[in-house]
Amino acid sequence: MTTQHHDKLGRELAIDDCVAFPHHNGLMVGKIIKLNPKMLGIQAIGETMARWDNGEYRKYPSETVRLDNMDLTVWLLTR
Repeated sequence: MTTQHHDKLGRELAIDDCVAFPHHNGLMVGKIIKLNPKMLGIQAIGETMARWDNGEYRKYPSETVRLDNMDLTVWLLTR
């Protein structure tokens, strides 16, 4: 049995999808690397991490919004 997760807008999530997710008072962009029974494993994209931080986060699927290729391209170009 495979685990199915859906983002805040009801779209199905899969490994290697890019998502936006909250972190402290900000919004981060990351790639789904693991689907756990209740949570997602997400690797942050484009963030500088401290030595003790490997850039991996666990978030509930309802806390994420899947980004389309165009959304991600625009975000990368405006950085």
